[in-house]
Amino acid sequence: MTSNLEPTDPSGPTGQLASWLANTTLDDIPLEVRDRARYLTLDGIGCLLVGAQLPWPP
Repeated sequence: MTSNLEPTDPSGPTGQLASWLANTTLDDIPLEVRDRARYLTLDGIGCLLVGAQLPWPP
């Protein structure tokens, strides 16, 4: 099996997003954005845990 690391259509929106993500490092993301992402992730996990205990509606 061969692996092609280049996007199939680098000029399309998905190819541009994939290329941008592949070239982005953690240092490129501001600290405030990383902190906010952490809080949102923890909030999502909390909602998941609470929601898992709620009964399904009829």
